[in-house]
Amino acid sequence: MITAKVNDRRVFSQLENWDQGRAKPNAQAVLLIRMVAQFPG
Repeated sequence: MITAKVNDRRVFSQLENWDQGRAKPNAQAVLLIRMVAQFPG
C-alpha cells in the first residue's frame, strides 16, 4: 500500500529528528514511547 510506505517514511523521519534533537515529540508521542518502553511486546 503506497499510503503505508509514505507514513512509514514520515514516522522514521520524525524519529530521526527527535533522536538528533531537531524536534521534540508531542505529549501523545511521549506517552506512546513510554508505554512501549514499559510494556514491550
